[in-house]
Amino acid sequence: ASSSGTVTILSANGGGSGTSGHLVFSSGSSSAGNSGSVTVASGSSTAGRSGYLCISAGSGTSGVSGKVKLQAGRAERGTGGLVFVTSGEGTASSSGAVLVRSANAGDSGHSGLLLFSSGTSYTGNSGCLVFATGAATSGASGGVVVGVGSGTSGLGGTVALTSGRASVDTGGKLLLATGEGTASSSGYVSISTSNAGDAGSSGQLCFSSGCSLVGNSGAVFMGSSSTTAGCGGVVMVSAGSGTSAAGKPIRVTAGRASSETGGKLIVYTGEGTSTSSGNIRVTSANAGSTGTSGCLIFSTGSSSSGNSGAIAVGSGPTTAGRGGTILVTAGSGTSGTGAFISLASGRSVTATGGSATLVSGEGTATSSGSLYISSTNAGTTGT
Repeated sequence: ASSSGTVTILSANGGGSGTSGHLVFSSGSSSAGNSGSVTVASGSSTAGRSGYLCISAGSGTSGVSGKVKLQAGRAERGTGGLVFVTSGEGTASSSGAVLVRSANAGDSGHSGLLLFSSGTSYTGNSGCLVFATGAATSGASGGVVVGVGSGTSGLGGTVALTSGRASVDTGGKLLLATGEGTASSSGYVSISTSNAGDAGSSGQLCFSSGCSLVGNSGAVFMGSSSTTAGCGGVVMVSAGSGTSAAGKPIRVTAGRASSETGGKLIVYTGEGTSTSSGNIRVTSANAGSTGTSGCLIFSTGSSSSGNSGAIAVGSGPTTAGRGGTILVTAGSGTSGTGAFISLASGRSVTATGGSATLVSGEGTATSSGSLYISSTNAGTTGT
């Protein structure tokens, strides 16, 4: 009608200069079969909850405290034994949690490390580490969170994801992939730094390939994937807005070469296989109430021993239509003199200056094009 008795197995206390005795729970050895199992468990309950198991090392006042070690069996010829840590099943509710953590630190120390690692291997691959949540049939799968704790002094802790190093082959890959949406959209990837404090700036984002001593450095690709029934995704690069000081630039620079030609910078619009290709639009933003809109400068670099680079502005040829128009015009205004257009050929210090040539288009089967130079009609009070 009441509780059953308790079983206590313990060694006697140690003397003033000794240690207390060991407790050994072990099955015997076997020469031809399996050795016996050791089972430590609490019994089941039909009207309450089952009892808990507690395995802990005792506390001490000096030196390092004792360890708790769980180790599976060693095998001479086969695979070593497995270690299973599984929470209890909840047949009508949630299953139990598994909590692995180090204890809080004292006043002058730090909390203990958590190390999850597979063992080394001499002739084969080392073991994998898998951190994953289980699948769900009528709900959302669980999240995976890797985070560093906060602190009140010093720099914040680092999160480092590094793939494997290879001595004679290509190093390991680092893959970040969102979840597939079989009936809807796939998940998105958001990589951002945290907001800055009152007196600091937000952190940088650096996407870069590593350097190379004898080969090419790795490429960096940013793009959206293709689609069969919609339009391709947008790629947008923009600098953030601010309320003081000048806005920050966006700089795209091709590679520098010490002994060869520098890298090209190529900007292409999208191909339209059955209609027009996309436009390229280079424009500065509208000015504020007391400023001017930004300049557009198309210029080649200077040269100390050879010719500077050429600038070619033209439309492409066509086989079944006419070539595209090239239009250079200054914007209109409501006050002041209209802006001018200046075309000047190159100046030479020791030789003849550059020529300026205006040529209309050739008509191979009919007339060549006309060349018109005229001023615009005058207003009501001008000439």
